[in-house]
Amino acid sequence: SDEPEAEKPKEPEKPKELEEDSKVDKRAKVKDGAVVMNFADSTMNVMPIAGGKLLMTLTDGGMQYLLAGVRGTAGMKSGRYMFEVKIVESLSPAETQGNGSANTPQPRQLVRVGFSLAS
Repeated sequence: SDEPEAEKPKEPEKPKELEEDSKVDKRAKVKDGAVVMNFADSTMNVMPIAGGKLLMTLTDGGMQYLLAGVRGTAGMKSGRYMFEVKIVESLSPAETQGNGSANTPQPRQLVRVGFSLAS
C-alpha cells in the first residue's frame, strides 16, 4: 500500500531544572538549643516569654513607637541556613489623645531579620 505510515508525535522536552540540589553537608550539625537569643544584647523594651522562645515588646508609655531588637548567640560562617520568623500576635496599642490631636503616628507591626558573620 502506498499510504504513509502515521508518524508518532514527539514527546515534548522536559524543562531543565534551573536550581540544583546542593552537595551533602558533612560538617557537624549545630546542637539543638545551642543558638539562642542573647538578652544581654537586647534593647530595653524586649521581654522574653515562653522560656525565651518568643519575644514581646513593651507597648505603654510611648514604647510602642520604638523598634525592639535582640541578637543571637552565634554567627554564620558559610553554607545555607533556614531561619523562620512568625508574628503570633498583632497588638493595637492605643495612645491617649490628651490634646485632641489626630496627628500622632500609629505604631506598625514590623519584623526585621538581619544576619551577621561569625568572627
